[in-house]
Amino acid sequence: MKKIINYKNLNIKVNNNPIELTTTIKVDRNILIYLSCEPKQYTVSFDLDGKGVEIPTQTITYLHTVTKPLSQYWQPTHEVIIGWYLDKAYTTEWDFEHTKVLEDTTIYAKWSIQRNPSILTIVIPDDAVKNAEGKYD
Repeated sequence: MKKIINYKNLNIKVNNNPIELTTTIKVDRNILIYLSCEPKQYTVSFDLDGKGVEIPTQTITYLHTVTKPLSQYWQPTHEVIIGWYLDKAYTTEWDFEHTKVLEDTTIYAKWSIQRNPSILTIVIPDDAVKNAEGKYD
């Protein structure tokens, strides 16, 4: 007998009579078999490595894709997420458009320091002295 996986609430009927998966049926004529079930649901969580705001978990149906979290959850002021990964070593990137959920999953955020070349902060010490042109040396 072939094992059926990733489904819950499996119901089988032969000639409209419910049967158990372990039931042996002798077939000596045409019979009608009904099979109904629901795909399993899995929990997908997001690991932000202690940064940002906790992202709510998602309940995803087997072989469906995950919705990418909104940036409002994970954007601290000095770092940005540069990718989402299936492992903490950041070797397998998660593709929100194409990767299908097969089991309970944690997706890991990879962070990078945010660099904005248009913003420059200059700190002038209190004891700095202006030159004759009114500029700091």
